[in-house]
Amino acid sequence: MAAPVHAVFAVCPAGLEPALEDELRAQPGITEVSSGRGGVWCRADAMAIARANLWCRIPTRLLLSLDQFRLNSPDDILEAASRIAWDSFFDVSQTIRVDANQGRKPLFRLPLSLA
Repeated sequence: MAAPVHAVFAVCPAGLEPALEDELRAQPGITEVSSGRGGVWCRADAMAIARANLWCRIPTRLLLSLDQFRLNSPDDILEAASRIAWDSFFDVSQTIRVDANQGRKPLFRLPLSLA
């Protein structure tokens, strides 16, 4: 059975995206490399992500994208988060940090608790 492939965002300092693209393309197992704002998107399995984390010099961190969704209401956050199989990533009794990228529009101002 093939290892699951994940969307990954490699964060880098502004202006280094082209060099990071080249560095990621040279890594075995990394595909669909494309520049984004402040980093580079790619697809990779866990082994390729670990190799890139060890050997790539440019990215400041590698972020695993668990899901992407549009928000029309505050309830959409909980609904989308509930669809993610959290137990496949960590022990669900632990706490996590959630970062949301809102683009150019203000995100809802609300306290958030997924418990």
